[in-house]
Amino acid sequence: ITGGEMKELFSSISNLSFLQTLHLEGTWLSELPE
Repeated sequence: ITGGEMKELFSSISNLSFLQTLHLEGTWLSELPE
């Protein structure tokens, strides 16, 4: 596995975590009372 592949893998993992965080925050926010 090359350095470039490691970077790509790492960035897709980061993006996934970021999306999951956004999704969780979005869910949490939507459950707040108005």
